[in-house]
Amino acid sequence: MPATTLLLSLLASNAMAATVELPRYPAASPDGTSVVFSWRGDLWRAPAAGGEAVRLTTNPGDDLRSIFTRDGTTLVFESSREGARNIWAMPAAGGEPRQLTFGDSAVLLGGLGTGADGKPVVMVDASREGDLYRAMRPYQVSLEGGPLARVHDAFGTRPTANANGVVLFERGGNSWLRRGYHGPDARDVWTYTPGKPPEQAFQRLTSWMGNDGQGQWLGTDAYLYLSDRDGAVNLYRKTLKDAIESGGTQLTAFPDDVTAFDVSADGNTVFLTRGSQLYRLDLTKPDAKPQALVINASADEPDPVEMRKVDKDITEAQASPDGKSMAFVAYGDVFVRSMDEKAPVVRVTSAPWHERDIAWSPDGTRLYFVSDASGNDDVMEALVSRTRSEIRKEANPPKKEAPKAEEPKEDVKKDAPVSKDEPKADAPKPPPPKRSPPTTRSRRKSRRRTNQRRTTRRRRTRSRRTPAWIRRDGPRPWPSTSSPWSPPRSPSANRNPVPMARRCRSAAAAIWCCSIWPAAPSACSARVGTTSSNGDGARIRSGSRSRRTIATSTATSGSPQRTVPPSRSTSRATPTMIARHGSAPTASCLPSCRAA
Repeated sequence: MPATTLLLSLLASNAMAATVELPRYPAASPDGTSVVFSWRGDLWRAPAAGGEAVRLTTNPGDDLRSIFTRDGTTLVFESSREGARNIWAMPAAGGEPRQLTFGDSAVLLGGLGTGADGKPVVMVDASREGDLYRAMRPYQVSLEGGPLARVHDAFGTRPTANANGVVLFERGGNSWLRRGYHGPDARDVWTYTPGKPPEQAFQRLTSWMGNDGQGQWLGTDAYLYLSDRDGAVNLYRKTLKDAIESGGTQLTAFPDDVTAFDVSADGNTVFLTRGSQLYRLDLTKPDAKPQALVINASADEPDPVEMRKVDKDITEAQASPDGKSMAFVAYGDVFVRSMDEKAPVVRVTSAPWHERDIAWSPDGTRLYFVSDASGNDDVMEALVSRTRSEIRKEANPPKKEAPKAEEPKEDVKKDAPVSKDEPKADAPKPPPPKRSPPTTRSRRKSRRRTNQRRTTRRRRTRSRRTPAWIRRDGPRPWPSTSSPWSPPRSPSANRNPVPMARRCRSAAAAIWCCSIWPAAPSACSARVGTTSSNGDGARIRSGSRSRRTIATSTATSGSPQRTVPPSRSTSRATPTMIARHGSAPTASCLPSCRAA
């Protein structure tokens, strides 16, 4: 299969560019006439009935939860523009933000309260004390900034206080997506009343076995919270006087989860998010239903087209029955292309769903795949409507050639004689001359160079294998193998030469070595000691090592005589016995070698 590089164009539709989808973390103004939400990592403000949204922040970091102060002049929000999430504040109409908390660990926004000095404070939850039990604690910080101060000594999140100073918070850390969990980590809503003893200050308000959380005050004696007691997470209202087992009044009945909500300070309007939509609920009407808001945003965004290479994102491929086309899945979409070089690629699906498990029909006219567009895995079918040649023509339309200008015709006289050398106009052109086959000179040169390399290689191998003392002094012929003076020689002696001390192991060979290799006296060394011989040679032991020694025959008068090896000629006399039984060997060869 030829290498293919594909470019996937992720296009945002016109509706996606103008309509706000998937807004998060709504914050209601004190009078409920406007709402602030997070979209695309920035904060936006829109009217309560929907319409055009105005951007409040512009920063590469994420600006998420926000809340209005009770007078509506300041907007407090959490942002990661300086690294970790911290609390920031800015004018409600937009302006330069200022940082309230500092640190490398996250500080999450809860609600508002009143400090001991009567000034408004921001309530947050964070993990700043390194507790062994890894959970958040509620803190409060001044609107002017400063250190964090504990609200109480218990663990908890989402703290918020009413006008009387009673703090509403949440305990438990079970995920909202974990259905059916009934254990000690389930979420519940609690209250804390400052000034009371610890055993009376804390009060549990809900006891559902699932999750109850994100409580917010509705006045001073009622509150709103989220619960999954009906299977999905929905909004409920409850008073402090209701029983702990009671769930209160259910305000929404969505089949899927409500993710976040906020209530205005006057208690009349609630804004909530569900899925990718923002809703408004009027609490002044008993039977009011949530109303979806249509919010538009300016198109001051980056280029909605992203060119992406998906050649490395191909997850599966399937060849057509005739082997001339191939279907593959890349980046969750189905593509088809021909097996020819530089063939165009046809995109079969472009929806934001995931397709997989492609298969061709036996005749190659249908392509089957699995898609989750409906929420479940369904088998889809794509029909082949155009042939490969038609697609190739559309991708590479033929170029229109410009009409050729007519050449002016020369006036030829009818009566003008035609020269024999000039070829006739209608005569066929002679064939081009045949080229001779390439010469073999290059082959000969190549063969010659190969032979030269082989010869050089052999010479280098021989020079590496030849002993150093032979290269210095030159090769010397060995005596005949039939001579008794010949040293022991193996068939591989030329290929694997051994040192002279190992060749001249016998006494006769050692004497012969001394005579023709005077430059290597180490081969003729001998040690004197007690010995026993058998008439052919003497063996002397020195310590634990044994060597053959070079002995000399002793005359009747007792004077030593030097034994000289005979030549290779057979006309010479037989050599003298070099060691007799019982004679005392001497080491006279070494001085003789050195003298020679």
